[in-house]
Amino acid sequence: LKDFGFSVPVYSNIEEIQASIERNATVADSTIDTRLRIIKNNTVGNTDKSAAGFWATTDTTILYGGTNDKWGESWSPADINSSGFGLVLAANVNVASTARVDGVLLKVFYTIPVSNNSIFNAMVIFGDFNG
Repeated sequence: LKDFGFSVPVYSNIEEIQASIERNATVADSTIDTRLRIIKNNTVGNTDKSAAGFWATTDTTILYGGTNDKWGESWSPADINSSGFGLVLAANVNVASTARVDGVLLKVFYTIPVSNNSIFNAMVIFGDFNG
């Protein structure tokens, strides 16, 4: 999933990236994450954020990433704004089940320096992909 349409201001500092994925499986105890990684400049990152446990059979939103988490990368606004920025999700389905992703919300938290000694409050912008 790429090209979320971000427009982070050019002088911003990227502080944190979070992904929320709404997902479900049609059969209980059948599906697990095998890979969730960030894509930077069309290259899949090395840091895996897969969640532990089986996918629920009802729509459940899982949060990946957290406070000050940059997914093992250093970021510029151009990296975030690029059409080559996104996520890779892979799941293992071990029985006759279907894994479904209903929505992906990618949040990028950033600060904007307003002078040499002060920082504007943290901002967040959202990119969203609905499948």
